[in-house]
Amino acid sequence: MTHLHIVDLKSARLRAGLLQSDCAHLLGVSVDTYSHIETGKRQPKVPEICALTLIFGQQFESLFRVLYKEVRRRLTQRLEEMPTVNLPQVRSDHREATLGSLRDYLSTLNALHYEA
Repeated sequence: MTHLHIVDLKSARLRAGLLQSDCAHLLGVSVDTYSHIETGKRQPKVPEICALTLIFGQQFESLFRVLYKEVRRRLTQRLEEMPTVNLPQVRSDHREATLGSLRDYLSTLNALHYEA
């Protein structure tokens, strides 16, 4: 995790007035485990991420905005480098439609987030 992601999580906890021990209890993990999540020494598991978004009343992308931005950037880059493959026409059409929709969606998200 990036340093800025750690700041996002810690800052959300502090804004909520919670202690690390409070968050650990709510997640069902030890204080050490929570501390490792908050300091970036351990990646949170999907259920922990879901719990954190509920605890802090924030959506994933706002609670983990730097990580989300990096994932969008990497996905956009990988999409542009997507290899071409020879598929039957129907399957190829579906693939291209899916990739085109993803490209459009990422472009919209990137535009919205760069303006914010």
